[in-house]
Amino acid sequence: MEPGPVGFLCQSGGNVTGGARHGGSRGLRFSKIVSYGNGCDIDECDLLDYFASDSETKAIAACIEGTRPGVRLAGVLGRACP
Repeated sequence: MEPGPVGFLCQSGGNVTGGARHGGSRGLRFSKIVSYGNGCDIDECDLLDYFASDSETKAIAACIEGTRPGVRLAGVLGRACP
């Protein structure tokens, strides 16, 4: 698949695979795709922060099933969507 400007993060491996497949068939091109499972090592805030500072990523797509660090998430979203 050709690279593109969309960073995609998702907790579910099945959903990330389906999202990448369906998005790609509709012309979306991804800079990076990450499935982070239960978030024991990294979580959605870490990944959103990374994508926000990644020069190859211009848009972020996310499928987040739940989040624990609400205040931290709000801060990261503020930086990612100025």
